[in-house]
Amino acid sequence: LMIAYKFRAYPTPEQEKKITEIFAIEAQIYNEMIKRIDNIDNIDLKTTEKKLRQVIHELEHLWKGKIYSKVIYSIEEKLFASIKALRRLKKKGKKVGSLKLKEQFSYLFYRQHGFKIDVDGVELSKIGKIKVLFHRPPEGKIKGVGIKKDKDNKWYVYIVCELKPKQLPKTGKVVAIDWGIEKLLTTSDGIAIENPLILDKLEERIKKLQRALSRKKKGSKNYEKTRVKLAKLYKYARNLMNDYLHKVTTWLIKNYDVIYVENIKVEKLIQMNKAKKLRRHILNASYHKFLELLEYK
Repeated sequence: LMIAYKFRAYPTPEQEKKITEIFAIEAQIYNEMIKRIDNIDNIDLKTTEKKLRQVIHELEHLWKGKIYSKVIYSIEEKLFASIKALRRLKKKGKKVGSLKLKEQFSYLFYRQHGFKIDVDGVELSKIGKIKVLFHRPPEGKIKGVGIKKDKDNKWYVYIVCELKPKQLPKTGKVVAIDWGIEKLLTTSDGIAIENPLILDKLEERIKKLQRALSRKKKGSKNYEKTRVKLAKLYKYARNLMNDYLHKVTTWLIKNYDVIYVENIKVEKLIQMNKAKKLRRHILNASYHKFLELLEYK
């Protein structure tokens, strides 16, 4: 079982500048890789993998001495995984978009090596020691460390760990779950869990900031200030919903040995419903996030 711990990070201005430069170089390499890829339907995966690695070698002058090598190779691994995922979706008859060029990355990851974790921070190769607020100790075997800049301009460190699943006491109970909108879910034994409708409660504040943002000149200081405020509000809503889903899924796994969940095609539901508010409620109910949390627990 793999789990990622998220901690607030406080890089110095000099470290921020260095990481931002790395993000820009990562984007350059990623974009060059995309340019080398032919039509996804017809490409040979082995040849493509070699092409992507060739880009890393050709652009060595951009990153050598500035970026830890495993960070660079993780770009190729991520892109290659995306190509394989797109091919699988196409084979299933799904409509998929094309690979998009990136202006800049916002995340870098150190797999296995190139980092050292201390009581008050994380040392990253080519960057230095970054102050981190650890609100809890990571459990399990540490497999990697990442650093990310969120849309609200805050920095976070992610520590990926491998955990052995803990066995919970048996309850002898089996349940089926009906997923909904008004009620987030209803169990087969008659228990209904309310949908917190978090974005509905924040709707006026969100609309006010959206209107203010539309009146600002893009790229100006006032535009950036309003954009960050809006990003923080969306993040607050997302965090509230994630916390709620964590509590619901924890309650479920503690009370039932076997849980059956209906297989909902969220995309089809959205296409079928023309009402904008209902479509928003379907998305905000976070069905896929709920499944993800339930599966790993």
